[in-house]
Amino acid sequence: MQTDEENSLDIFEMFVGTNEPTKEVVNKELLMFKRFQVDVKEIKRPLKWWAKHKFLFPIMAFSACQILGIVGS
Repeated sequence: MQTDEENSLDIFEMFVGTNEPTKEVVNKELLMFKRFQVDVKEIKRPLKWWAKHKFLFPIMAFSACQILGIVGS
């Protein structure tokens, strides 16, 4: 059975390929994000939150903006 961290990495593998150093960077970024304290008031505008924090979490911010920027029809 996979842990949450392994499941999270599976999602990002489609963006970054299978390069081992890149996986390590993604894993470190995910662990840092999990420990990050998020202000609940900022969650109401997720795209703005990711824009503000894109320098802390560049890989996750890119992925989040790709997903959150999809226009509903």
